[in-house]
Amino acid sequence: VGLAAPARPYRELTLEQLEHKATVGSHEWADLRDKYETWVDESERVRTGEYEPDERLLGRPGAFWDSIAAYDHVQTAAEVDVPFRFLQGERDFQVTVADDLERWERELEGKSATTFETYEGLNHLFMPGEGESLAFAYAVRNNVAERVVDDIAAWVGEL
Repeated sequence: VGLAAPARPYRELTLEQLEHKATVGSHEWADLRDKYETWVDESERVRTGEYEPDERLLGRPGAFWDSIAAYDHVQTAAEVDVPFRFLQGERDFQVTVADDLERWERELEGKSATTFETYEGLNHLFMPGEGESLAFAYAVRNNVAERVVDDIAAWVGEL
């Protein structure tokens, strides 16, 4: 089961996620400017591989970025013969329907036992909300939508 599974390489989507956090919602730009500029610099260095294995970038050591650089999870999924079910919240700003789920659909087109489902009103953590999706919502006590749990259980029961 792919829950909000990114299809883009992690190195690419990281800066987009940080840009969203910095530009959506209410912030004091003066408080974020230095942090944002650091994020942009570190994201570019991660993207280009210009760092040392023990150097920390975006909160993770260079060795982490090295370990995921060559891994193509979409290609791996295309090569294995197992059923897949991809679930995606439509309010997810981190992994999106347009940038990620649609790529999974294109790349796995024709692969048997592969299904896709989107959920209106759910964010990256499959929790309900309204309006623009904001990172601070993750800190608010909430639950995964019951329909997601039910859909996973039904799919597993059919295997």
